[in-house]
Order: sequence, then C-alpha cells, then structure tokens
Amino acid sequence: MASEKRWLCGVVVTLTIIQVGIDKGASFIWHPLGFILCKLSEQGGKKIRLHIWPNNNDRMQKPAWLIHDHLFNLKSWVVAGRIENIEYSVGEGTPNFRVYHARYEEDSSVLYRTDKKIFITEKIKYLVSAGEGYNVPSGVLHQSVSVSETTSVTVCETIDQPSIIPSIAGDISGADKYSYRRVKVDESDLQSIIAKI
Repeated sequence: MASEKRWLCGVVVTLTIIQVGIDKGASFIWHPLGFILCKLSEQGGKKIRLHIWPNNNDRMQKPAWLIHDHLFNLKSWVVAGRIENIEYSVGEGTPNFRVYHARYEEDSSVLYRTDKKIFITEKIKYLVSAGEGYNVPSGVLHQSVSVSETTSVTVCETIDQPSIIPSIAGDISGADKYSYRRVKVDESDLQSIIAKI
C-alpha cells in the first residue's frame, strides 16, 4: 500500500511538472540522445530542463554514440522511472574511440570529427530510481539511459561552463561529420509517451 501511494504521488508530481511546460508554451524537442527536452526556465547560464525518456530508443541519433560530456555542470533528479548512469575514465592504452565535437547550428546538432583519439574505460555505473538524483560535472564523459519499462522523467539543473566544447566518443573510423535535426515532438506522440509514465 505504501509503495502504491509513493508511486501515485510520483506520477502526480511528474504530470504536474510536464503540465507546467505545456502551460508555459515551452517547446518539447527530440534530443539526439533519444529523449524529449523541454526548457522550463533559463536565467543566464543556468537552466532548468525537463527530460522525458520513452521506453524505447527509436529517436536516438544514428550512429547512437551515447558517451559524451557537457559544457555545463549537470544535476539531475529522477521523478519517474529509472535511469542508469555510467561515467568513464580517459587513460593510457590503445585508443578505442575518436573524439567528436558537438556544435549547434540552427535546428541541428552537428558532430565534427577531430584528430584526437582516446582510450576510455568504465569508471562507475549506477541506477537512479524515482526520488533520487545524480550529478555529472562539466567535462566528465558519461552516458545516461532509461532502463524502465515505463516512461522515465528527469528534472535537470544545468550551469554552463562556456569555455568547454562538448565532446562525444565516436568510432575511430567514423565520418567527418554527422548531423541530427532537432524537431518538435508531435502532440499525439507526446501524449502517448506521457500516458506510459
């Protein structure tokens, strides 16, 4: 009974947060990493973002390179579902990834190949359930994925560190450039995904 009440409370809070975005007229946009992004608040370099993670990976960029860092410090609170976060270390060894730099051009995220190759290994992996949070400092390579059978939702605070260019760990022999168009989420798709919370 207590777990059912916690679940119901979590759903109510989650739906309320999503409704705040809708009522503000905020845009719900497909992110290259497969989740829906909605900016709830922006004051200078500080933003409050809503991430809605469908329980499939249909909208991930191709190729699906998930290991990346941020130009911002990330604080994330899981309000529905479960997120797996993995952090990576860069070390000595035969390079297993090539660094790509991400740039935002109009309505697209564009990955540009660099000459830099790195050797990375998994440092730490953990699950974050509804009601819990996690932090990823700017410049730390990581990947986050929803591991819930239902829709996962996170609320994130980001604080930009403007001197950093976001990096992505890509294939050693990848192409010079990849582009992913960030498109608005169709209203019916959004409602369908929300219904699975």
